[in-house]
Amino acid sequence: HSRLLTAYFEIFNHSEEHLIYDDFKINHIMLMDIFQYLMNYEERAIKSTLKKRKTFKLPINKDMTERERQQLLSDYLPMNHLSIEQDIDPYSHNWRHRYYKTCFGFNGSKENINSVAEAYLKTLKWNLDYYFKGCNNWSWYYPYHYAPTAQDLFNTMETCNINSFTFPKDEPIDSQNLLLMVLPYESRNLMANDIRKKLETNLDDIMIYFPKEYNLNLPFHRYYYECSAIIPRFDYSIVKAFLKKCRFNSDEIERSVIRSVFIK
Repeated sequence: HSRLLTAYFEIFNHSEEHLIYDDFKINHIMLMDIFQYLMNYEERAIKSTLKKRKTFKLPINKDMTERERQQLLSDYLPMNHLSIEQDIDPYSHNWRHRYYKTCFGFNGSKENINSVAEAYLKTLKWNLDYYFKGCNNWSWYYPYHYAPTAQDLFNTMETCNINSFTFPKDEPIDSQNLLLMVLPYESRNLMANDIRKKLETNLDDIMIYFPKEYNLNLPFHRYYYECSAIIPRFDYSIVKAFLKKCRFNSDEIERSVIRSVFIK
């Protein structure tokens, strides 16, 4: 964060331009300069990060009980699997390709990197629109668990203008769709009754989104709760088709109605 602010102020002092124009468009050149500034530090930064993580010691107190020690090991799960991220090896050639292999699960081809970088830039644009213009598009999200490297963002911006991204206007996802997409299987009792029953039959295509076993994204995290699950991404068309087969009682329908905001 400190380096990001330093980059901004150094570039601003040189160009005397802001990152966001008065019409809420992004200063494409300035953003490229920021990524270029970060690019010059990122190899040094990843070396430092991996070195610090490798020498990390669990805060085990001699007065801890065995149960407390086991809980601590569980809380610091990612720190017990550092070999996964050490494969990136920033001291060897092409470490960025190994970064994508380790954190994204695919090879660092030009097409794959461009897809990640464009999605990241598009998400920056979505956030700007959201905070200054309101949410016109409710379905966009960044589809990856990690960010691309600063160098790849800079390279992508040479051929892709961030202001060219647009978002078609759509409607908010209704409450039953949203609950189905964000709650784990163990919390199915919070969903509508018929949705819960159908999930418990375990016979529908929707069950691919509720796997009993799955892996976690461990690299560069410290605590267990930071690790996101590696599960299939929801296809909204499958979700809508599933909910069409569900029946809702009057109370569930009433709770799903969007009403005007009331402030007493």
